Amino acid sequence: MPFKKAVILAAAVAVLPASWASQSEPAGMLVQRVLVPAYLQEGPPRTRRLALIEREMRMFESLVWQHSGRKVRVEATLLPVSRTISESDLTAYSEEWGYALARSARVEEDLRQAGVNASEYDGLVLLFDPIPERPCRAAGLTWHSRRYSSIPLKENLFEEYGHRYPLHLVMAHEYLHQLDSAFEEAGRAEGFGNPDRTAKIAGSTCVVPGDPYPHFRTVLQHDELCRPTDWRVLDGLMGSWVTR
Repeated sequence: MPFKKAVILAAAVAVLPASWASQSEPAGMLVQRVLVPAYLQEGPPRTRRLALIEREMRMFESLVWQHSGRKVRVEATLLPVSRTISESDLTAYSEEWGYALARSARVEEDLRQAGVNASEYDGLVLLFDPIPERPCRAAGLTWHSRRYSSIPLKENLFEEYGHRYPLHLVMAHEYLHQLDSAFEEAGRAEGFGNPDRTAKIAGSTCVVPGDPYPHFRTVLQHDELCRPTDWRVLDGLMGSWVTR
């Protein structure tokens, strides 16, 4: 992990509310398994890029763990897929979003051929090298009804400096949308905040002043009404609650 990134992540964790330091260990935690298939172009940089993705995945896990108050442990599994995508794998064109990798029947077959049963995982995040002629304009997209995310591996996700949202932050943001969908399915639509809205709620007492990532930290701690998130409602629906 590059030193400067480690310092930035540590600094973000260091500004957690002071009251957390005096809290005892949580009574339990929600363990979630997330599958991360990666569709990369062939070539010499492939091994190095997989190592970078692995690093970003671990930072994603750490971000969710720390900012949820050690109540949500994500266990992400990277699955390199042995083919590159074609135009038939993409979603239909959108004026707003462009193109993205869809969870198509062919993608499902890729997972089966790799010996993976996607239904055994709580979340799915598809990573893919975009086709130059069919660009994806979004940093990432999430389909609530099917609870999966699709993230194009643009070059700026791997730049060490000068960019705002590296891959682990994009993964966290899209995964929060999956969690939002799970809370709705559990009948708790107001029990979790939309990460696109939370940081924009004027005067919210939940957003710590100066927090560089309020739409991650706040959503992992409180809903839009500033009530603490009850992670146990997702037990058996999106993860397993483990008593500690």
